[in-house]
Amino acid sequence: MKVACPLCMQHRTRLLGKRSTLVSLRSYEQFVDDVNTYDREIYQCGICGFQFIHPPYTPEEIEGLYNQKGYSRFNEITYPFSDLEEPRAKKLISGWTHKFLSVGVREWLDSFVKKSAGAPTFLDVGCGRGHNSMIFKSLGFQVTAIDLSEIQIEYVRKRLDVEARKVGWEDLESGTKFDCILAAHLIEHTTRLHEFMDKMSALLKPDGLLILETPLTDDWGSIEHRYRDIYHTSFFDHFTLALLGTMHGLQYKESGDFMWRNDTNCIDIVASFVPKASLRAESMSPQHIESLRSGYGALQEKYLQLARDSLALRYRRPKLSILLQRAWYHFKAHGARATVERAAFFMREHYLRGSR
Repeated sequence: MKVACPLCMQHRTRLLGKRSTLVSLRSYEQFVDDVNTYDREIYQCGICGFQFIHPPYTPEEIEGLYNQKGYSRFNEITYPFSDLEEPRAKKLISGWTHKFLSVGVREWLDSFVKKSAGAPTFLDVGCGRGHNSMIFKSLGFQVTAIDLSEIQIEYVRKRLDVEARKVGWEDLESGTKFDCILAAHLIEHTTRLHEFMDKMSALLKPDGLLILETPLTDDWGSIEHRYRDIYHTSFFDHFTLALLGTMHGLQYKESGDFMWRNDTNCIDIVASFVPKASLRAESMSPQHIESLRSGYGALQEKYLQLARDSLALRYRRPKLSILLQRAWYHFKAHGARATVERAAFFMREHYLRGSR
């Protein structure tokens, strides 16, 4: 039986391997009772390129994944700081603020202020410890934060003085709409992509802004960062993230590739979307999607090769180390959003600097 792609719904998928054959899961044994429960096959769609686990987690498995004591330990280990007032926290939050402003928030906010009185409403979906809620509050938004963790919600209430509710996105009433919605590091955890996006579209005002942040699958071939996280069920690149938005009447506006913090090799996509009801991908044929995907792939390969060549010359190194890969993304490379001409121009500037 052919496995259907959960994004474009086509059945032309191929098996990439099992989590445990692609990467070691030993580091996750401390977080769950039996890590083998979450050892899934990884498939890739031959039409749209989306990568995903199969079979998806059952509701019972998801309940066990996020409600074991190990999940709190996982957050403590992976979170870069324990208090929002730490110097390290403030430094990271400053960088994260720039990240959001650079993908369209600054322009959107300027436009909102010109047209409307009062503060724009903001929904932080899966707020965690509230660093993003704090960022948007400091930018002048009226913040509502939601999360399924009572511990996280209490922390946000006490530290940030914003409306914080223990509730899942599924249970939000669509009658209340928001000017801006952020879902950071959430979409890669869900097995219900289209339900999630339907809800986000329903909650967003007609002239609103949706921001999604998720790990970048095409991160220079570092497969250990793609598949080992047992909490992740979906693996996005710029194309599949844009396609998902398009399928729900959301136009891909701005995007960038960013490191979550400087001591990690993991790269995230941050992308903004605006509503455009006429833009619906269900009218796109599989052949059209496949053609677009092919063009994206060719552009991405060309762009990455230009980046590699540039850095090799700039740093006088014949081969790129992971350090140089990180340096490239630190320069805010735009990946697939750039055209070949723009990439060539950008690379030429690096060549000129490197030859001096």
